[in-house]
Amino acid sequence: MKPIRNSAKAIIVDNHHLLLTKNQDEMGFFYLFPGGGQEKGEELGQAVVRECMEELGCGVEVKDLMYI
Repeated sequence: MKPIRNSAKAIIVDNHHLLLTKNQDEMGFFYLFPGGGQEKGEELGQAVVRECMEELGCGVEVKDLMYI
C-alpha cells in the first residue's frame, strides 16, 4: 500500500478574484488551487510556500488554515 501524502493548497483571493492553475490531461483542461504535496518533516505552511514558489514563481504569506 502506498503511504498517504498530504497536499497543501493555497486559497489566494485578490479583489474578488480567485487564483487557480490551469492544467491539462488526456481528458482536457481542469483547474486547481496552487499547491502540492507535503514533504516528510515539512509543516503544511512551509509546503504551501514552497509549492507556490515552484508553481507561481512568487512567495505567499500563510494565514489561517481554512479546510481539512
